[in-house]
Amino acid sequence: MIGLFSNISIAQNNNVGIGTTTPNASAMLDVVSNSKGVLVPRLTNAQMNSIASPSNGLLVYNTDSACFFFYKSSAWSSLCVATGSGATGPTGPTGLTGSAGTNGTNGTNGTNGTNGATGSTGITGPTGPSQTAWWILGNAGTTAGTNFIGTTDPVNLITKTNSVERIRTTSAGITSVNNTTPQAGDVFSVYGSGYAGAINLLGNYAINGYVNGAGVGIYGENAGSGAAIVGVSTTGNGVFGQASGTNVTGGSGVNTNALGTGLIGIGNNITPGTVLNGGTGIAANGTEIGLAAFTTNVGTATGVAGAGNNVIINTLTTGSGVAGSGFTTGVYGYASSTTGGILRSGGYFAVNGGVAFAYIGAITAAGVTRKVEGPGTVNTVINDLEGKKIVMSAPEAPENLFEDYGKGTLQNGFAHVTIDPIFSKNTVVDAKHDLRVFIQLEGDCKGVYVLNKTQTGFDIKELNDGKSNVNFTYHVVANRADETLPDGTISKYSSERFAPAIGPLKSKDRESIPYKPSTPKSRE
Repeated sequence: MIGLFSNISIAQNNNVGIGTTTPNASAMLDVVSNSKGVLVPRLTNAQMNSIASPSNGLLVYNTDSACFFFYKSSAWSSLCVATGSGATGPTGPTGLTGSAGTNGTNGTNGTNGTNGATGSTGITGPTGPSQTAWWILGNAGTTAGTNFIGTTDPVNLITKTNSVERIRTTSAGITSVNNTTPQAGDVFSVYGSGYAGAINLLGNYAINGYVNGAGVGIYGENAGSGAAIVGVSTTGNGVFGQASGTNVTGGSGVNTNALGTGLIGIGNNITPGTVLNGGTGIAANGTEIGLAAFTTNVGTATGVAGAGNNVIINTLTTGSGVAGSGFTTGVYGYASSTTGGILRSGGYFAVNGGVAFAYIGAITAAGVTRKVEGPGTVNTVINDLEGKKIVMSAPEAPENLFEDYGKGTLQNGFAHVTIDPIFSKNTVVDAKHDLRVFIQLEGDCKGVYVLNKTQTGFDIKELNDGKSNVNFTYHVVANRADETLPDGTISKYSSERFAPAIGPLKSKDRESIPYKPSTPKSRE
């Protein structure tokens, strides 16, 4: 007994030291050795599970699993990386003994009935849950779908560094980075500095993707009718693309579906517009400007260049705002309004705020269609004797007139001219609209006059009842007939004379402001 207590010291605060005379004040038992350890009880599964009412924190060494086990919350948990099941549950209680047999009848004493059969042994308790530890130096022998980091109850999983929350995954599977509350409808949310709900000032770039070569930094795919990637900004750029190499693009939208749209741009926080059901390269929508493109190179650059029909883009060497290339049509303009009483035009071109302008394919507020209207002249370019380019100007009239030319012959001083039926169909001759006829004789006679002018023709008669037989040419001019348009309205060409001009449209300049990132820094 003297040898037993020679190495044990009891301090004044009732803590015990083994191998030391000054046990640590924070420990009830302080064991100190340079060559030995502490050996806890070693039990089999059955012995461990037979411990009556084990206390939380009880520690044993399980010889069957070759692992340390501790008791917590009504279950034994392994401190080792287990690859099999947990410890087997305790054996169930023995069944009840059967009832005794009945006595024999009177008369000769019968033998007593035998006792009933002993009840069967209770079923073995269920196997305890498998518990594994995740080590900071890594794990081996794990099974996908069985081993995991997470919770088994409806509680959120939170990841922290420096005691500050960084990532939260809700029990429903929604993950949020740098915010305790994920955005409604998101599967994965990342919050940059300054955004409402952000926990920390981590940076202005919420998500970045970096590649080297032919890969993709950020990729989005939608197999349905929605969008793969959407960019929204209240004061800046919804989507910004920047490229610094040769023959590369800052941003592009590609849709391999024959009816899809490559890129959709929406500005001014408005409801997205519709896209063509036959597909389009770019669909843009804004309260004032749907799509704006500009260049900073003065004199040679083109703001927007579009090519259809898989043709090569063709641009001016001096640059332009818009350049369109197509197999049969380079640029197409269309006004869809069917509202009467307003100006509609498929195209409008102006110089210097409207000093010179031209409407192309227009309908005036009065309902008269215009092929071309604008100040200046209509000209045709021809070559002079030296091959230089010169122009000829078209004559203009205050009315909408058609004219035709023809020839005929006086026979015995008379001739009837039948006007070309196509010309007649598209002109009007009546009390208000005269047929103008100009005759040029090509032979000697007393002269001629015109009579009996109608929609379809006129007569020529020699003066003084002459009987000459000479050739002549004629020039006829008539007012253009009104036209019923496809929408049922009537374009009244015949009533116009010095009709009021449409006038130039109002325009305003908008200064382009180069994009500058909010926190400029190298992205390499």
